[in-house]
Amino acid sequence: MWDVRSPIVDVGEVVGRSDKRPEGSMTCVIAGVFIGSLVCGGFIVFADGFAVYSMGSAAFLSLQPVVGVGSLVGSLAIAAVFIPHGIRQRNLKRSAALLATTIFGIAFTVLCIRAGGQIRMAAFADLASRSTPLVAAIKSFEQKYGRPPESLSALAPEFIASVPWTGLRAYPSYGYFVGKENRFSGNPWVLSVFSSSGILNFDTFVYYPLQNYPLTECGNRFERIGEWAYLYE
Repeated sequence: MWDVRSPIVDVGEVVGRSDKRPEGSMTCVIAGVFIGSLVCGGFIVFADGFAVYSMGSAAFLSLQPVVGVGSLVGSLAIAAVFIPHGIRQRNLKRSAALLATTIFGIAFTVLCIRAGGQIRMAAFADLASRSTPLVAAIKSFEQKYGRPPESLSALAPEFIASVPWTGLRAYPSYGYFVGKENRFSGNPWVLSVFSSSGILNFDTFVYYPLQNYPLTECGNRFERIGEWAYLYE
């Protein structure tokens, strides 16, 4: 005899399976946001750290703004689409979980940006200490001859064995400016290390012998690091 209940059971099973699909999709979205935030945040810290490593490179810094903005915007966009969808599906627990994951992702990305900046500043603080013999050599030359040297190479071998490198592979060389007092707040000479942190960025690490760093210069901010200063441009 034909059992009329069997199609109903089959339909119920199909409906049950279809109800689970949104939950599975939301779970994948939550996992994607979480993993994506970890990867993007880790890349941001890696890019900053690798740039100031003795055998590193600044190549990854050009991708850092894209990764950081992409992580923030992507997390917000996904939340804006899937949280209302989950609420409409009465999937409140997973909607709340996605909201919490999005907040975590944004907070983690911001934390990684700050951590990367601290790594850079610590490396430049070490550079300031390593540069002490070079600064002393310039001052000794100035004291003996009554003027600063025309170039750093003029210091060797009388005042220093050779012009050192910075110890930062991404920023290996010292810049030196002399006779440009109008440009550098009246300083007769200035040491600098070009320290770009990405595309269209011209940050510079500078030493003013008069120690008269302004708060800003042409709208750009100085941050004191020991006797040096980091100029954000």
